[in-house]
Amino acid sequence: NEGALYIADIKAHDVRRYPRGNTTGERVAGGNRGGNGLHQLNEPTYITVDTDSTVYVSDSRNHRVMKWMKGAHEGIVVAGHGGYGNNPNQLIMPMGLILDEKNDSIIICDSGNQRVMRWSLQNNTTKGTAIISNIRCRDLAMADDLAIYIVHEEHGVVSHYRKPYRYVENIRCTVKLQFYISSLASCQPTSIVVDNEGSIYI
Repeated sequence: NEGALYIADIKAHDVRRYPRGNTTGERVAGGNRGGNGLHQLNEPTYITVDTDSTVYVSDSRNHRVMKWMKGAHEGIVVAGHGGYGNNPNQLIMPMGLILDEKNDSIIICDSGNQRVMRWSLQNNTTKGTAIISNIRCRDLAMADDLAIYIVHEEHGVVSHYRKPYRYVENIRCTVKLQFYISSLASCQPTSIVVDNEGSIYI
């Protein structure tokens, strides 16, 4: 996306795109007050963007994930078609997202259900599959080897899962501040990125 910055504004219920060097930005999703219409979002949290500038956003208070194509005036529900709940077609407070373009799917932190869901992006898909259970995740990232790293919502820990998504280890770090060294638990990480060399940024 040529270095553009995308920001989900939880208070304005929209997502804005800021091209490099631009301080005003443009709205690319939501912005019609908070609500549950296809043209609305309600407290969007995490986003991911594909190579066509299509935005995928965790519409947290509507318990769904929305797809907004470039220039669209309303979104498409791609996950959480059944609304609030714990069935395979439902989500509760979705958060972090991974767009897995190789498998034409999206991987979702289904925070309220303490699970990670994979949802196909093919037409007419209304149910997801749980690939990791019993984990209340805030954000997640995928490495080149398809391993998944998950930021826990409450415990300040990053967990490493290797495909077929079995637990490998918890990762802790120390952060050297001006006057003391803090553990990862004290840092309370909220987001994670894994680069092409496997380095983790929290």
